[in-house]
Amino acid sequence: MQNFTIQYKVYQKRIQILVLFILLTWLSNLKTSGQILTAPNAHTSVPTNYSNYPGEDSIYIFCLPQQSIDEIDVELKAIAPFANPPYTFIWYKYDPDSYKYTAVKSDSLTLMDTSFKTIDKKGLYAVEITRVSTDTIFKNFQKAWVFLNEPEIRIDTIDPSKIEPFNLKGYFNADDTTSRPFNFEYFDPDTSKFLISESTEIEICFTLDHDTLSQLGFYLEPPGSDTLLELLPAISNWHEITDLDSTILGCIDFNQDCDTGINAVDFCFSTSAIQVPCVCEMNFPLSGQYAPAGDWSVLYGENPALNEWEVKFFDCNQNNEGILKNISLTFTDTINDEAITYHHKLENGALEIETSYTCNSLIDLFEYTIPAYRNDTITLENPFTFVWWADPFINIPDSIISFKPLISPYPVFITRFTFTVTDTFGCVFIDTLVFEPAESKLEMPKYFLAPDEEFKPKEAALLRQYNIRIYNRYGQLVFETDDPTDGWDGTNKDKGNINLPSGYYFYILQAVGWDNFYKYLDSSPKANQGESTSGKPDAKKPVIQKGTVYLYRKQ
Repeated sequence: MQNFTIQYKVYQKRIQILVLFILLTWLSNLKTSGQILTAPNAHTSVPTNYSNYPGEDSIYIFCLPQQSIDEIDVELKAIAPFANPPYTFIWYKYDPDSYKYTAVKSDSLTLMDTSFKTIDKKGLYAVEITRVSTDTIFKNFQKAWVFLNEPEIRIDTIDPSKIEPFNLKGYFNADDTTSRPFNFEYFDPDTSKFLISESTEIEICFTLDHDTLSQLGFYLEPPGSDTLLELLPAISNWHEITDLDSTILGCIDFNQDCDTGINAVDFCFSTSAIQVPCVCEMNFPLSGQYAPAGDWSVLYGENPALNEWEVKFFDCNQNNEGILKNISLTFTDTINDEAITYHHKLENGALEIETSYTCNSLIDLFEYTIPAYRNDTITLENPFTFVWWADPFINIPDSIISFKPLISPYPVFITRFTFTVTDTFGCVFIDTLVFEPAESKLEMPKYFLAPDEEFKPKEAALLRQYNIRIYNRYGQLVFETDDPTDGWDGTNKDKGNINLPSGYYFYILQAVGWDNFYKYLDSSPKANQGESTSGKPDAKKPVIQKGTVYLYRKQ
Protein backbone atom coordinates (compact mmCIF):
# COMPACT_ATOMS: atom_id res chain seq x y z
CA MET A 1 0.00 0.00 0.00
CA GLN A 2 2.88 2.33 0.80
CA ASN A 3 4.53 1.59 -2.55
CA PHE A 4 1.24 2.32 -4.28
CA THR A 5 0.99 5.72 -2.53
CA ILE A 6 4.53 6.66 -3.47
CA GLN A 7 3.94 5.56 -7.06
CA TYR A 8 0.69 7.55 -7.22
CA LYS A 9 2.43 10.71 -6.01
CA VAL A 10 5.14 10.25 -8.63
CA TYR A 11 2.50 9.96 -11.39
CA GLN A 12 0.63 12.94 -9.98
CA LYS A 13 3.80 15.05 -10.04
CA ARG A 14 4.52 13.99 -13.61
CA ILE A 15 1.00 14.94 -14.68
CA GLN A 16 1.37 18.35 -13.05
CA ILE A 17 4.68 18.92 -14.84
CA LEU A 18 3.13 17.80 -18.14
CA VAL A 19 0.16 20.15 -17.73
CA LEU A 20 2.48 23.04 -16.84
CA PHE A 21 4.64 22.25 -19.88
CA ILE A 22 1.61 22.20 -22.18
CA LEU A 23 0.36 25.52 -20.73
CA LEU A 24 3.75 27.20 -21.11
CA THR A 25 4.08 25.86 -24.65
CA TRP A 26 0.61 27.20 -25.52
CA LEU A 27 1.44 30.62 -24.06
CA SER A 28 4.79 30.63 -25.87
CA ASN A 29 3.17 29.76 -29.19
CA LEU A 30 0.44 32.30 -28.61
CA LYS A 31 2.96 35.03 -27.89
CA THR A 32 5.08 34.01 -30.84
CA SER A 33 2.19 33.85 -33.26
CA GLY A 34 0.74 37.13 -32.02
CA GLN A 35 -2.82 35.83 -32.42
CA ILE A 36 -4.29 37.56 -29.43
CA LEU A 37 -7.33 38.80 -31.37
CA THR A 38 -9.73 36.23 -32.79
CA ALA A 39 -13.39 35.91 -33.85
CA PRO A 40 -14.70 32.47 -32.84
CA ASN A 41 -18.06 32.76 -34.61
CA ALA A 42 -16.68 34.22 -37.85
CA HIS A 43 -17.30 32.15 -40.95
CA THR A 44 -13.79 32.61 -42.28
CA SER A 45 -10.90 35.04 -42.33
CA VAL A 46 -8.51 36.37 -44.95
CA PRO A 47 -5.34 38.42 -44.51
CA THR A 48 -5.08 42.05 -45.49
CA ASN A 49 -2.95 43.20 -48.39
CA TYR A 50 -1.99 46.71 -47.38
CA SER A 51 -0.51 48.94 -50.04
CA ASN A 52 1.67 51.17 -47.83
CA TYR A 53 1.66 49.44 -44.47
CA PRO A 54 3.91 46.65 -43.18
CA GLY A 55 2.58 43.34 -41.97
CA GLU A 56 -0.83 41.74 -42.18
CA ASP A 57 -4.03 41.90 -40.17
CA SER A 58 -6.99 39.55 -40.28
CA ILE A 59 -10.31 40.35 -41.95
CA TYR A 60 -12.95 38.29 -40.13
CA ILE A 61 -15.94 37.59 -42.34
CA PHE A 62 -19.33 36.84 -40.84
CA CYS A 63 -22.15 35.38 -42.93
CA LEU A 64 -25.72 36.57 -42.50
CA PRO A 65 -28.00 33.69 -41.43
CA GLN A 66 -30.35 32.27 -44.02
CA GLN A 67 -33.45 33.75 -42.43
CA SER A 68 -33.49 37.54 -42.67
CA ILE A 69 -35.21 37.77 -39.28
CA ASP A 70 -32.17 36.22 -37.61
CA GLU A 71 -29.23 38.25 -36.45
CA ILE A 72 -25.61 37.45 -35.84
CA ASP A 73 -23.22 38.93 -33.32
CA VAL A 74 -20.10 40.38 -34.86
CA GLU A 75 -17.86 39.60 -31.92
CA LEU A 76 -14.12 39.69 -31.35
CA LYS A 77 -12.25 37.85 -28.60
CA ALA A 78 -8.94 38.84 -27.05
CA ILE A 79 -6.65 36.33 -25.35
CA ALA A 80 -3.90 37.62 -23.07
CA PRO A 81 -0.46 36.54 -24.28
CA PHE A 82 1.16 36.96 -20.86
CA ALA A 83 1.19 34.73 -17.80
CA ASN A 84 -0.18 35.74 -14.43
CA PRO A 85 -3.19 38.10 -14.48
CA PRO A 86 -4.64 40.65 -13.85
CA TYR A 87 -4.82 42.34 -17.23
CA THR A 88 -6.35 45.49 -18.63
CA PHE A 89 -8.12 45.09 -21.98
CA ILE A 90 -8.90 48.28 -23.90
CA TRP A 91 -10.92 47.97 -27.11
CA TYR A 92 -10.63 50.58 -29.89
CA LYS A 93 -12.50 51.44 -33.06
CA TYR A 94 -10.67 53.07 -35.92
CA ASP A 95 -12.20 56.22 -37.41
CA PRO A 96 -11.16 56.52 -41.08
CA ASP A 97 -12.20 60.18 -41.18
CA SER A 98 -9.95 61.32 -38.36
CA TYR A 99 -7.33 58.59 -38.88
CA LYS A 100 -7.52 57.87 -35.13
CA TYR A 101 -8.35 55.01 -32.79
CA THR A 102 -11.06 55.76 -30.22
CA ALA A 103 -11.41 53.70 -27.04
CA VAL A 104 -14.87 52.10 -26.84
CA LYS A 105 -14.57 49.57 -23.98
CA SER A 106 -12.25 48.78 -21.08
CA ASP A 107 -12.08 45.60 -18.99
CA SER A 108 -9.90 44.80 -15.99
CA LEU A 109 -10.07 41.07 -15.51
CA THR A 110 -8.40 38.20 -13.77
CA LEU A 111 -9.37 35.97 -16.68
CA MET A 112 -7.22 35.14 -19.67
CA ASP A 113 -9.60 36.56 -22.25
CA THR A 114 -12.47 38.94 -22.93
CA SER A 115 -14.83 39.55 -25.82
CA PHE A 116 -16.35 42.59 -27.49
CA LYS A 117 -19.43 42.88 -29.70
CA THR A 118 -18.50 45.44 -32.31
CA ILE A 119 -20.38 48.71 -32.67
CA ASP A 120 -20.64 48.48 -36.43
CA LYS A 121 -20.91 45.45 -38.65
CA LYS A 122 -17.80 46.36 -40.59
CA GLY A 123 -14.66 48.32 -39.91
CA LEU A 124 -11.31 48.18 -38.13
CA TYR A 125 -11.05 47.36 -34.43
CA ALA A 126 -8.11 46.89 -32.10
CA VAL A 127 -7.39 45.66 -28.59
CA GLU A 128 -4.60 46.65 -26.24
CA ILE A 129 -3.75 44.23 -23.45
CA THR A 130 -1.65 45.48 -20.56
CA ARG A 131 -0.19 43.63 -17.59
CA VAL A 132 1.79 45.46 -14.94
CA SER A 133 4.18 43.42 -12.82
CA THR A 134 6.31 44.71 -9.98
CA ASP A 135 8.92 46.19 -12.24
CA THR A 136 7.76 45.79 -15.85
CA ILE A 137 4.83 46.81 -18.03
CA PHE A 138 3.86 44.29 -20.72
CA LYS A 139 1.71 45.53 -23.61
CA ASN A 140 0.34 44.00 -26.75
CA PHE A 141 -1.70 45.80 -29.42
CA GLN A 142 -3.40 44.04 -32.31
CA LYS A 143 -5.83 45.07 -35.05
CA ALA A 144 -8.49 43.18 -36.99
CA TRP A 145 -11.14 44.05 -39.56
CA VAL A 146 -14.71 42.75 -39.32
CA PHE A 147 -17.12 42.38 -42.22
CA LEU A 148 -20.72 41.16 -41.91
CA ASN A 149 -21.54 39.85 -45.35
CA GLU A 150 -25.25 40.64 -45.69
CA PRO A 151 -26.29 41.35 -49.28
CA GLU A 152 -29.94 41.40 -50.33
CA ILE A 153 -31.32 38.25 -51.91
CA ARG A 154 -34.93 37.71 -52.90
CA ILE A 155 -37.32 36.25 -55.48
CA ASP A 156 -40.20 38.19 -56.98
CA THR A 157 -43.68 36.84 -56.33
CA ILE A 158 -45.55 35.12 -59.18
CA ASP A 159 -49.17 35.59 -60.15
CA PRO A 160 -50.61 32.04 -60.27
CA SER A 161 -53.81 33.16 -62.00
CA LYS A 162 -52.03 33.55 -65.33
CA ILE A 163 -52.05 29.97 -66.55
CA GLU A 164 -49.04 30.32 -68.79
CA PRO A 165 -45.25 29.91 -68.66
CA PHE A 166 -43.46 32.52 -66.54
CA ASN A 167 -40.00 33.81 -65.65
CA LEU A 168 -38.57 33.47 -62.18
CA LYS A 169 -36.93 36.73 -61.11
CA GLY A 170 -34.07 36.61 -58.64
CA TYR A 171 -32.26 39.57 -57.10
CA PHE A 172 -28.84 39.59 -55.45
CA ASN A 173 -27.65 42.89 -54.04
CA ALA A 174 -29.35 44.82 -56.83
CA ASP A 175 -32.59 46.65 -57.54
CA ASP A 176 -33.14 44.98 -60.88
CA THR A 177 -32.69 41.44 -62.10
CA THR A 178 -28.97 41.83 -62.52
CA SER A 179 -26.28 41.26 -59.96
CA ARG A 180 -23.29 42.95 -58.45
CA PRO A 181 -20.76 41.57 -55.96
CA PHE A 182 -20.89 42.61 -52.33
CA ASN A 183 -17.22 43.58 -52.03
CA PHE A 184 -15.45 44.79 -48.90
CA GLU A 185 -13.21 47.85 -48.92
CA TYR A 186 -10.46 48.51 -46.43
CA PHE A 187 -7.36 50.71 -46.33
CA ASP A 188 -3.97 51.25 -44.77
CA PRO A 189 -4.82 52.19 -41.18
CA ASP A 190 -1.57 53.87 -40.15
CA THR A 191 -1.78 57.45 -38.90
CA SER A 192 1.92 58.24 -38.66
CA LYS A 193 3.91 56.87 -41.54
CA PHE A 194 5.84 60.11 -41.35
CA LEU A 195 5.63 63.62 -39.94
CA ILE A 196 6.26 66.59 -42.18
CA SER A 197 9.95 67.49 -42.36
CA GLU A 198 12.40 69.14 -44.70
CA SER A 199 12.41 65.95 -46.80
CA THR A 200 8.64 66.08 -47.38
CA GLU A 201 7.43 67.19 -50.79
CA ILE A 202 4.39 69.46 -50.47
CA GLU A 203 2.11 70.82 -53.16
CA ILE A 204 -1.14 72.73 -52.87
CA CYS A 205 -3.05 73.84 -55.96
CA PHE A 206 -6.11 76.09 -56.43
CA THR A 207 -8.66 76.53 -59.19
CA LEU A 208 -11.00 79.47 -58.58
CA ASP A 209 -12.74 82.49 -60.04
CA HIS A 210 -12.27 85.93 -58.48
CA ASP A 211 -12.78 89.55 -59.52
CA THR A 212 -9.34 90.79 -58.47
CA LEU A 213 -6.81 88.19 -57.45
CA SER A 214 -4.36 90.78 -56.14
CA GLN A 215 -6.81 91.45 -53.31
CA LEU A 216 -7.00 87.77 -52.35
CA GLY A 217 -4.69 86.16 -49.77
CA PHE A 218 -3.95 82.41 -49.63
CA TYR A 219 -3.17 80.56 -46.37
CA LEU A 220 -2.77 76.97 -45.12
CA GLU A 221 -3.40 75.81 -41.53
CA PRO A 222 -2.62 72.35 -40.03
CA PRO A 223 -5.31 70.46 -38.07
CA GLY A 224 -5.76 71.62 -34.47
CA SER A 225 -3.05 74.22 -34.75
CA ASP A 226 -2.76 78.00 -34.65
CA THR A 227 0.11 77.86 -37.11
CA LEU A 228 -0.65 79.71 -40.34
CA LEU A 229 1.46 79.26 -43.43
CA GLU A 230 1.24 82.40 -45.54
CA LEU A 231 1.22 81.00 -49.05
CA LEU A 232 0.60 84.43 -50.57
CA PRO A 233 -0.83 87.36 -48.60
CA ALA A 234 -3.00 89.77 -50.59
CA ILE A 235 -0.74 91.97 -52.72
CA SER A 236 -3.08 94.95 -52.37
CA ASN A 237 -2.91 94.89 -48.54
CA TRP A 238 0.60 93.60 -48.08
CA HIS A 239 1.81 96.00 -45.38
CA GLU A 240 -1.48 95.85 -43.44
CA ILE A 241 -1.82 92.08 -43.10
CA THR A 242 1.68 90.52 -43.02
CA ASP A 243 5.04 91.02 -41.34
CA LEU A 244 6.81 89.35 -44.25
CA ASP A 245 9.28 91.57 -46.03
CA SER A 246 8.07 92.63 -49.45
CA THR A 247 11.46 91.78 -50.91
CA ILE A 248 10.46 88.12 -50.61
CA LEU A 249 8.29 88.65 -53.62
CA GLY A 250 11.04 89.94 -55.86
CA CYS A 251 8.30 91.74 -57.74
CA ILE A 252 8.29 95.12 -59.42
CA ASP A 253 4.68 95.86 -58.44
CA PHE A 254 3.12 95.09 -55.07
CA ASN A 255 0.85 96.66 -52.46
CA GLN A 256 -1.58 97.69 -55.14
CA ASP A 257 -4.68 96.47 -56.95
CA CYS A 258 -4.13 94.87 -60.29
CA ASP A 259 -6.65 92.87 -62.22
CA THR A 260 -4.88 89.92 -63.82
CA GLY A 261 -8.11 88.29 -64.90
CA ILE A 262 -10.91 86.53 -63.14
CA ASN A 263 -9.59 83.04 -62.49
CA ALA A 264 -6.73 80.78 -61.49
CA VAL A 265 -6.33 77.27 -62.86
CA ASP A 266 -3.96 74.88 -61.08
CA PHE A 267 -2.30 77.81 -59.34
CA CYS A 268 0.16 75.85 -57.16
CA PHE A 269 2.55 76.39 -54.26
CA SER A 270 5.21 73.70 -54.05
CA THR A 271 8.39 72.79 -52.16
CA SER A 272 10.03 72.17 -55.54
CA ALA A 273 9.49 75.79 -56.71
CA ILE A 274 11.75 78.77 -55.95
CA GLN A 275 10.01 81.89 -57.29
CA VAL A 276 7.19 83.53 -55.31
CA PRO A 277 4.40 84.57 -57.74
CA CYS A 278 4.26 88.20 -58.83
CA VAL A 279 0.52 88.41 -59.33
CA CYS A 280 0.50 91.85 -60.91
CA GLU A 281 3.09 90.81 -63.48
CA MET A 282 1.41 87.56 -64.52
CA ASN A 283 -0.98 86.84 -67.36
CA PHE A 284 -4.48 85.48 -67.08
CA PRO A 285 -5.18 82.85 -65.87
CA LEU A 286 -2.84 82.37 -62.91
CA SER A 287 -1.23 78.96 -63.29
CA GLY A 288 1.98 77.06 -62.60
CA GLN A 289 4.26 76.11 -59.70
CA TYR A 290 5.47 78.74 -57.21
CA ALA A 291 7.12 79.00 -53.82
CA PRO A 292 5.10 80.34 -50.87
CA ALA A 293 5.81 83.72 -49.34
CA GLY A 294 6.06 82.05 -45.93
CA ASP A 295 8.36 79.20 -44.97
CA TRP A 296 7.35 75.54 -45.21
CA SER A 297 9.19 74.90 -41.93
CA VAL A 298 6.17 76.13 -39.94
CA LEU A 299 4.54 72.79 -40.90
CA TYR A 300 7.40 70.58 -39.70
CA GLY A 301 6.28 68.00 -37.16
CA GLU A 302 2.64 68.06 -38.32
CA ASN A 303 0.79 64.87 -39.26
CA PRO A 304 -0.06 64.91 -42.99
CA ALA A 305 -2.58 62.08 -42.60
CA LEU A 306 -5.09 64.03 -40.53
CA ASN A 307 -8.13 65.19 -42.41
CA GLU A 308 -8.72 68.66 -40.97
CA TRP A 309 -6.25 70.65 -43.02
CA GLU A 310 -7.74 74.06 -43.80
CA VAL A 311 -7.21 76.61 -46.51
CA LYS A 312 -8.00 80.22 -45.64
CA PHE A 313 -8.59 83.29 -47.78
CA PHE A 314 -8.38 87.02 -47.11
CA ASP A 315 -10.42 89.49 -49.14
CA CYS A 316 -11.30 92.89 -47.67
CA ASN A 317 -13.15 94.27 -50.68
CA GLN A 318 -16.85 93.80 -50.09
CA ASN A 319 -17.57 94.29 -53.78
CA ASN A 320 -15.45 91.33 -54.84
CA GLU A 321 -16.87 87.94 -55.66
CA GLY A 322 -15.04 84.64 -55.69
CA ILE A 323 -15.87 80.99 -56.28
CA LEU A 324 -13.56 78.20 -55.08
CA LYS A 325 -13.70 75.23 -57.45
CA ASN A 326 -10.84 72.81 -56.76
CA ILE A 327 -8.11 72.30 -54.18
CA SER A 328 -5.45 69.61 -54.16
CA LEU A 329 -3.09 69.25 -51.18
CA THR A 330 -0.42 66.53 -51.37
CA PHE A 331 2.29 65.37 -48.96
CA THR A 332 4.88 62.86 -50.15
CA ASP A 333 7.88 61.37 -48.37
CA THR A 334 10.06 58.30 -48.75
CA ILE A 335 10.17 55.78 -45.91
CA ASN A 336 12.41 52.72 -46.26
CA ASP A 337 12.78 53.34 -49.99
CA GLU A 338 9.00 53.51 -50.40
CA ALA A 339 7.20 56.66 -51.55
CA ILE A 340 4.18 57.36 -49.33
CA THR A 341 1.61 59.99 -50.26
CA TYR A 342 -1.34 61.62 -48.51
CA HIS A 343 -3.97 63.46 -50.56
CA HIS A 344 -6.57 66.02 -49.52
CA LYS A 345 -8.89 67.21 -52.28
CA LEU A 346 -11.85 69.38 -53.07
CA GLU A 347 -13.20 68.47 -56.49
CA ASN A 348 -15.93 70.19 -58.50
CA GLY A 349 -16.80 72.61 -55.73
CA ALA A 350 -18.71 75.88 -56.02
CA LEU A 351 -17.87 77.61 -52.72
CA GLU A 352 -18.29 81.36 -52.45
CA ILE A 353 -15.24 83.07 -51.01
CA GLU A 354 -16.67 85.37 -48.38
CA THR A 355 -15.33 88.88 -47.76
CA SER A 356 -13.45 89.91 -44.62
CA TYR A 357 -14.74 93.19 -43.17
CA THR A 358 -11.76 94.18 -41.01
CA CYS A 359 -9.40 94.64 -43.96
CA ASN A 360 -6.37 95.16 -41.71
CA SER A 361 -6.13 91.83 -39.89
CA LEU A 362 -6.50 88.12 -40.42
CA ILE A 363 -9.27 87.65 -37.86
CA ASP A 364 -12.11 87.10 -40.29
CA LEU A 365 -10.43 84.82 -42.78
CA PHE A 366 -12.75 82.69 -44.88
CA GLU A 367 -11.78 79.06 -44.23
CA TYR A 368 -12.54 75.71 -45.77
CA THR A 369 -11.60 72.23 -44.52
CA ILE A 370 -10.23 70.08 -47.34
CA PRO A 371 -11.66 66.53 -47.44
CA ALA A 372 -9.12 63.78 -46.91
CA TYR A 373 -8.82 61.62 -49.98
CA ARG A 374 -7.84 58.00 -49.38
CA ASN A 375 -5.44 56.81 -52.00
CA ASP A 376 -4.90 53.52 -50.22
CA THR A 377 -8.38 52.00 -50.49
CA ILE A 378 -8.17 48.28 -51.22
CA THR A 379 -11.08 46.22 -52.55
CA LEU A 380 -11.52 42.68 -51.35
CA GLU A 381 -13.25 41.15 -54.37
CA ASN A 382 -16.14 38.80 -53.70
CA PRO A 383 -17.31 36.95 -56.84
CA PHE A 384 -20.17 34.49 -56.47
CA THR A 385 -22.07 31.70 -58.15
CA PHE A 386 -25.79 30.92 -58.03
CA VAL A 387 -28.23 28.16 -58.88
CA TRP A 388 -32.01 27.71 -59.15
CA TRP A 389 -33.70 24.55 -57.92
CA ALA A 390 -37.26 23.27 -57.86
CA ASP A 391 -38.93 20.77 -55.52
CA PRO A 392 -40.55 18.60 -56.83
CA PHE A 393 -37.93 18.59 -59.54
CA ILE A 394 -38.66 20.33 -62.81
CA ASN A 395 -36.15 21.31 -65.43
CA ILE A 396 -35.04 24.95 -65.13
CA PRO A 397 -33.11 26.06 -68.22
CA ASP A 398 -30.12 28.35 -67.56
CA SER A 399 -30.41 27.66 -63.84
CA ILE A 400 -26.80 28.69 -63.19
CA ILE A 401 -26.44 31.56 -65.66
CA SER A 402 -29.74 33.45 -65.65
CA PHE A 403 -31.39 35.49 -62.92
CA LYS A 404 -34.65 35.20 -64.93
CA PRO A 405 -35.00 31.57 -66.06
CA LEU A 406 -38.14 30.61 -67.95
CA ILE A 407 -40.44 28.04 -66.35
CA SER A 408 -42.33 26.22 -69.09
CA PRO A 409 -44.76 24.56 -69.07
CA TYR A 410 -46.83 26.04 -66.27
CA PRO A 411 -46.32 23.85 -63.16
CA VAL A 412 -49.48 21.97 -62.21
CA PHE A 413 -48.43 21.18 -58.63
CA ILE A 414 -47.18 23.11 -55.63
CA THR A 415 -43.52 23.88 -56.30
CA ARG A 416 -40.84 25.29 -54.01
CA PHE A 417 -38.34 27.34 -56.01
CA THR A 418 -34.99 27.96 -54.30
CA PHE A 419 -32.47 30.60 -55.29
CA THR A 420 -29.04 29.94 -53.74
CA VAL A 421 -26.02 32.24 -53.98
CA THR A 422 -22.58 31.19 -52.76
CA ASP A 423 -19.80 33.77 -52.60
CA THR A 424 -16.06 33.38 -52.61
CA PHE A 425 -15.92 33.39 -48.79
CA GLY A 426 -18.20 30.36 -48.63
CA CYS A 427 -21.18 32.36 -47.39
CA VAL A 428 -24.44 30.86 -48.65
CA PHE A 429 -27.53 33.01 -49.12
CA ILE A 430 -30.90 31.41 -49.86
CA ASP A 431 -34.35 32.65 -50.70
CA THR A 432 -37.32 30.43 -51.44
CA LEU A 433 -40.67 30.93 -53.11
CA VAL A 434 -43.54 28.49 -52.77
CA PHE A 435 -45.53 28.60 -55.98
CA GLU A 436 -49.09 27.29 -55.74
CA PRO A 437 -50.88 27.09 -59.09
CA ALA A 438 -54.36 28.44 -59.46
CA GLU A 439 -57.04 26.23 -57.98
CA SER A 440 -57.94 23.57 -60.49
CA LYS A 441 -61.25 24.04 -62.27
CA LEU A 442 -63.09 22.61 -65.22
CA GLU A 443 -64.90 24.81 -67.71
CA MET A 444 -66.28 23.32 -70.94
CA PRO A 445 -67.71 25.44 -73.79
CA LYS A 446 -71.45 25.13 -74.42
CA TYR A 447 -70.98 25.51 -78.18
CA PHE A 448 -68.27 25.91 -80.78
CA LEU A 449 -67.95 26.72 -84.47
CA ALA A 450 -66.35 24.09 -86.68
CA PRO A 451 -63.90 23.99 -88.32
CA ASP A 452 -62.57 27.28 -86.89
CA GLU A 453 -62.79 26.17 -83.26
CA GLU A 454 -62.37 23.02 -81.17
CA PHE A 455 -64.27 21.70 -78.19
CA LYS A 456 -61.89 21.24 -75.23
CA PRO A 457 -61.43 22.40 -71.62
CA LYS A 458 -60.27 25.90 -70.86
CA GLU A 459 -56.97 26.10 -68.87
CA ALA A 460 -56.31 22.43 -69.46
CA ALA A 461 -52.88 22.70 -67.85
CA LEU A 462 -54.47 22.41 -64.41
CA LEU A 463 -55.80 18.89 -65.12
CA ARG A 464 -53.59 15.94 -64.31
CA GLN A 465 -56.12 13.22 -65.34
CA TYR A 466 -58.60 13.54 -68.17
CA ASN A 467 -60.87 11.50 -70.41
CA ILE A 468 -63.76 12.63 -72.56
CA ARG A 469 -66.13 10.64 -74.79
CA ILE A 470 -68.52 12.43 -77.16
CA TYR A 471 -71.68 10.80 -78.59
CA ASN A 472 -74.19 11.76 -81.23
CA ARG A 473 -77.95 11.69 -80.64
CA TYR A 474 -77.99 8.00 -81.45
CA GLY A 475 -75.48 7.16 -78.72
CA GLN A 476 -72.71 6.46 -81.19
CA LEU A 477 -69.17 7.39 -80.02
CA VAL A 478 -67.71 10.02 -82.35
CA PHE A 479 -64.66 11.18 -80.38
CA GLU A 480 -62.53 10.16 -77.39
CA THR A 481 -59.24 11.42 -75.94
CA ASP A 482 -57.18 11.36 -72.73
CA ASP A 483 -55.36 14.58 -73.62
CA PRO A 484 -57.11 17.79 -72.45
CA THR A 485 -55.23 19.78 -75.09
CA ASP A 486 -56.57 17.53 -77.86
CA GLY A 487 -59.85 19.20 -78.86
CA TRP A 488 -62.77 17.80 -80.88
CA ASP A 489 -62.99 19.48 -84.29
CA GLY A 490 -66.56 18.31 -85.09
CA THR A 491 -65.57 15.25 -87.15
CA ASN A 492 -65.94 11.51 -86.69
CA LYS A 493 -62.41 10.18 -86.73
CA ASP A 494 -63.48 6.55 -86.82
CA LYS A 495 -65.22 7.17 -90.13
CA GLY A 496 -62.56 8.93 -92.04
CA ASN A 497 -62.84 12.31 -90.30
CA ILE A 498 -66.16 13.07 -91.93
CA ASN A 499 -67.74 16.34 -90.93
CA LEU A 500 -70.66 15.91 -88.56
CA PRO A 501 -73.74 18.09 -88.90
CA SER A 502 -74.73 20.93 -86.61
CA GLY A 503 -76.65 19.96 -83.49
CA TYR A 504 -76.36 18.86 -79.89
CA TYR A 505 -73.81 16.23 -78.89
CA PHE A 506 -73.49 14.52 -75.53
CA TYR A 507 -70.28 13.93 -73.61
CA ILE A 508 -69.09 12.11 -70.52
CA LEU A 509 -65.98 13.59 -68.94
CA GLN A 510 -63.81 12.15 -66.20
CA ALA A 511 -61.14 14.49 -64.79
CA VAL A 512 -58.95 15.18 -61.77
CA GLY A 513 -57.32 18.55 -61.17
CA TRP A 514 -53.72 19.07 -59.97
CA ASP A 515 -55.06 19.54 -56.41
CA ASN A 516 -57.35 16.48 -56.75
CA PHE A 517 -60.56 18.45 -57.21
CA TYR A 518 -62.09 21.22 -59.25
CA LYS A 519 -64.92 23.68 -58.87
CA TYR A 520 -67.76 24.09 -61.36
CA LEU A 521 -68.07 27.58 -62.72
CA ASP A 522 -71.83 27.31 -63.02
CA SER A 523 -74.56 25.00 -61.79
CA SER A 524 -75.59 23.56 -65.14
CA PRO A 525 -73.26 20.51 -65.32
CA LYS A 526 -74.12 17.54 -63.16
CA ALA A 527 -71.44 15.68 -61.33
CA ASN A 528 -71.18 12.28 -59.73
CA GLN A 529 -68.26 12.23 -57.35
CA GLY A 530 -66.99 10.13 -54.49
CA GLU A 531 -68.09 10.88 -50.96
CA SER A 532 -65.94 13.34 -49.05
CA THR A 533 -66.45 14.78 -45.58
CA SER A 534 -64.70 17.94 -46.72
CA GLY A 535 -67.17 18.58 -49.52
CA LYS A 536 -64.45 18.11 -52.11
CA PRO A 537 -64.22 15.19 -54.52
CA ASP A 538 -62.53 12.07 -53.26
CA ALA A 539 -58.91 12.22 -54.43
CA LYS A 540 -59.00 8.53 -55.31
CA LYS A 541 -61.83 8.85 -57.78
CA PRO A 542 -62.09 11.10 -60.84
CA VAL A 543 -64.92 13.56 -61.15
CA ILE A 544 -67.54 12.43 -63.69
CA GLN A 545 -69.26 15.23 -65.58
CA LYS A 546 -72.07 14.78 -68.12
CA GLY A 547 -73.17 17.51 -70.45
CA THR A 548 -74.06 18.65 -73.95
CA VAL A 549 -72.37 20.84 -76.48
CA TYR A 550 -73.86 22.42 -79.60
CA LEU A 551 -71.85 22.10 -82.78
CA TYR A 552 -72.27 24.91 -85.31
CA ARG A 553 -71.13 23.80 -88.71
CA LYS A 554 -69.78 26.69 -90.72
CA GLN A 555 -71.45 26.76 -94.15
